Amino acid sequence: MKAKSLATMLAGVVCAVFLPLLAFGIFASYESVETQRARILDFASHKNREIVRDLAATLTAHRVKLSALTTSLSIERGEYDRLREVSLRLAENEDIQFWSADGRLLMRTSTGPDVTIPAVVKEVLETRTSLVSSLRHNPARTTPVIDIALPVIRGTQMLGAMVMTISTDHFAEFLAGRDFKDGFFTSIVDTTGIIIARSARHRDFVGRRLPGMDSTTGDSGTWSGVNPQGVPVYAFFLREPSSRWIVTMGISRQVLEAPVAQMELRLAVIGVVLTALMAGLVYLLVRHIRMESSKLIGVAIALGDGRDAPIQQWQISDFQRIGDAMAKAAGTINTQAQALSETNRTLEDIVEQRTRELAATQARYEVLAENGADVIVFRNRDSVTSYVSPSITRLTGYNPEEIKSFSPEQKFHPDDGDRRAAVDATLTPERPTATNEFRMRHKDGHWVWVHANYTLIPGGTRDADQIIVVVRDISDRKRAEEALLRSNEVLRQFAAVVSHDLKAPARHLSIYSDLLQTSLEKSPADASGFAARIGTAAVRMQELIGSLAAYTQVAYARCAVAPVPLDSVVADVTKTFEGTIAELGARIETTPLPIIAGDRGLLESLFQNLIGNALKYHGADPVLIRISSSTQGSMTEISVTDNGIGVPAQHSERIFEIFKRLHPDQSKYLGTGIGLAMSRSIVETHGGRIWLDTSVTSGACFRLTLPVATAVNEALVA
Repeated sequence: MKAKSLATMLAGVVCAVFLPLLAFGIFASYESVETQRARILDFASHKNREIVRDLAATLTAHRVKLSALTTSLSIERGEYDRLREVSLRLAENEDIQFWSADGRLLMRTSTGPDVTIPAVVKEVLETRTSLVSSLRHNPARTTPVIDIALPVIRGTQMLGAMVMTISTDHFAEFLAGRDFKDGFFTSIVDTTGIIIARSARHRDFVGRRLPGMDSTTGDSGTWSGVNPQGVPVYAFFLREPSSRWIVTMGISRQVLEAPVAQMELRLAVIGVVLTALMAGLVYLLVRHIRMESSKLIGVAIALGDGRDAPIQQWQISDFQRIGDAMAKAAGTINTQAQALSETNRTLEDIVEQRTRELAATQARYEVLAENGADVIVFRNRDSVTSYVSPSITRLTGYNPEEIKSFSPEQKFHPDDGDRRAAVDATLTPERPTATNEFRMRHKDGHWVWVHANYTLIPGGTRDADQIIVVVRDISDRKRAEEALLRSNEVLRQFAAVVSHDLKAPARHLSIYSDLLQTSLEKSPADASGFAARIGTAAVRMQELIGSLAAYTQVAYARCAVAPVPLDSVVADVTKTFEGTIAELGARIETTPLPIIAGDRGLLESLFQNLIGNALKYHGADPVLIRISSSTQGSMTEISVTDNGIGVPAQHSERIFEIFKRLHPDQSKYLGTGIGLAMSRSIVETHGGRIWLDTSVTSGACFRLTLPVATAVNEALVA
C-alpha cells in the first residue's frame, strides 16, 4: 500500500507539471496561427498602400513632364515642330499632344489615324485645371488608354491644353513588376469602376467593371466577394488622391484559410503526440516505481529470511528514449521556424528590389530637373522649400542651399509680396495650377524678373500639400517693355515739339513775310527791319530743328557697352571748354571717378551738357564745379554741383522736358532747352536715372546713377 501510494503521488506530480505545459503550448500555437494570419492581412494592406504611393509618384512624374512642356516658349512662338522635338525627348511610350484653346490639334508626338478631341481636354479648357481621365478607347491604339491633361496659361490667357495619352499596358507593366505570389490579385480601377490594369490576365479583364465596386465607398476600406476571375477573395481598397482611382488588393480565401487549417492540423498532431508522450512517461514512471518497490520488498524479505539477495540494476535507459522523442518534437518545431524565416527573407528581398526601382526612378527625374534651363522648386504652403534645382545659381547667383535657407523677405522684392500670397491662396485641388510674375534678388544686388508656373500636389491636408514651382527668367522681356515705354515717351514729346514749339518760328515767318510784302508796297524803309526779323525766326527754327535731330539721335542710339573711365571722359570734356573756363576763371574739382560700363560717346555728350550748363548759368562769384562719386553694389552715384543761379524746386521735373527753358532770354542765356532732356535719355539708356537734388539751395546739384564695369550689368538697353 505504501509503495502504491507513493507511485500514485508521483504520477499526480507529473500530470500537474505536464498538463499545464501542454495547455500553454496549444494556446501559444493557436496565438501563433492568429498572428500569422494577421501578418498576411497586414502584408496585403501594406502592399496595397505601397502600390498607391508608387502609382501617385508615377502620375506625379507624368505631370512634371507636362508641366515643364506647358512653360515652353515654343507655344507662344508657334514653333510646334520644336515643341514636338522636346516632347519626344521626354516621352517614353506615351503620346503627347497640344490642343489649342479652340480645340485644334497643333502637335502630336505619335503617328497614326486622326484623333478627335478627348473629353478631358474640353473639361480642362473649361475649368482651367489639370485632370486625369477615366479609361477610354483610342482609335490610334489597340489597347484602351487614359489621359493626363494640364492647361497652358499665360497670365490670364488660356492658350490650350497639353495632354499625355498612356496605354493601360503601362499600368499593367507597373503591376507585373511586383512579383505577386499565388492567391494575391491587384486591380487599378478608374472613378467609374472600370478596370484600368490587373496583375493577372490583364488583357482579359481591362475595360470590365470591378465586381466589388459598389462596396468601395469612401477613400479606403475592405470588401469581400468574388473577383473578376470568379475567385472568392478578401480585399483591401485605397484611393489615389490626385486621380481618385482605386487600387484594390484581394487575397484568395483558400490561400488565407489553408495555412490556418494546416497549422491547426499540425497543432492537433503535436498535441496528441505530447499527450501520448506524457501518458507514456507517467505509465513508465509508475511501472518503474512499482518494479523497484517490488525489488526492494524482495530484498527486504530475503534479508529477513537470511538469504542473499542479488543487487538489482535501475532501468534508466527508458528516460533516454523519452528524451529522444522530445528531441524529435523539437525538430518538427524547428522546421516550422525555418520555413517562417525563409518567408520573411523573401519579403525583405521584394521590399529591397522595390526600393532600388524607386531610387532609379527618382534619379532619372532628378537628372531632368537638374539639367533644365528653368528652375524647379518643391515647397509647402508655408514657403518651406524642400528642393531647388541647380539652375537657381544661373538665375540668382545663390546656390540651392542658400536659397532654401532664406526667408521670402530675403528672396523676393517687397512690392511683390501681396501678389505672391494671393496666388498661393488660389491653389486648390479643384484649381491646382496658377501663374505669376515677380522679382527675385540677385547675389550682386540687382533684381531679376521671373515668370512662375505653380502646380499643387494635394496631400489631403494643408500641411501635407506640396507645390511645384517652375521659374523662368523674363528679364529680357521686361527690359524690352521698359525700352518700349521710353520710346513711346520720346515719340510723345517729339509730337508735342512738332505741334507746338516749331509753330512759333513758323508763325513769325508768316507774319513778317506779310508785313514785308506790305511795306515794300507802302514803306520800303521798314522792309529791312521785317527782313531781319524773318532771318532771326529762320535761324531760331534751324536751331530748334538741329536740336531736335540731336535729341532723336540720342533717344534712339544703340548703347555700345565697354569699360569707360569717367576720369578720362571728364578730362576730355573739360578741354572743350578751356576758353570759357579761362574767361570765367572757373575751377572744376573732381574726386577719383569709377570705370563705367557704357558708351563713351554718349557719356561725353552727358557731361558736356552738365558741365556746359554749370558754366552757362553762373552767378557773380567765380564758377566752382565739383564732380564726385559713391559706389554701392553694381551702380555708382555721380553728383555734379555748381555755385550758379540754381533751379527752383518746383521746376525739378520740368527742366528735363524737351525745349523747356526757365530763361527764355536768348540774349543772356543761349540755347534751345534740349540739354537736360538729352542727359536724361542717355542716363536711362545706361539703365540709370538722373534727378535734381532739391535739398541743395545754393547753386544746382544734379545726381545720376550709372552701372560700374566690374559688375555683371544686364540692365543695359541696346
